[in-house]
Amino acid sequence: MRPTHRAGFTFIEIMVVIAVISVLLAIAITSAGRLRAATNEVAVINNLRTLVASLEAYRTVNSAYPATVGLNFRNSMYGANCLAATAPVPDFGPLSFCRVLDGTNPASVVQSYDYTYQAPVGGVTYQILARPLTANVSGTRSFYVNNTGITRHCTTNPRSATMNGMGVGPPPDNPITQGPTSPCN
Repeated sequence: MRPTHRAGFTFIEIMVVIAVISVLLAIAITSAGRLRAATNEVAVINNLRTLVASLEAYRTVNSAYPATVGLNFRNSMYGANCLAATAPVPDFGPLSFCRVLDGTNPASVVQSYDYTYQAPVGGVTYQILARPLTANVSGTRSFYVNNTGITRHCTTNPRSATMNGMGVGPPPDNPITQGPTSPCN
């Protein structure tokens, strides 16, 4: 009698393959989340650098930074309603920031971070705080920059970071290059 030979996989073999694929997918998904957060943080640092350069250009032309009051930042930097016909000459800054940067308005969100711009009337100084919308998902750090142009970061509870005194007196002494020490309160 001839032995019968069946083609195909056993149930155990199929289950092992499914388990291996599941483990690989779990690793890939968590890596993708961390990669997204890191990408957002790099974008925030570059956005802050661009804003600093734009604000310095504005100060060079107008001898002061735009004031925080109401729509002054948006209108001063981009013109009313961000229209080309109302834009100042020269145009100051990236169009993605033609919004009210108050940290509470949904319009202050750019790439999963909300931005807050503060400057006193008279415009001798300014400060910008960028916080992740969801801590440890859209980013693991908050970022802060003032008129010195030095970007600082906060890792402890980045969503609750505030400008609580930051920019008043000497700035916190931890530029972005020094590691995870925290200027944020």
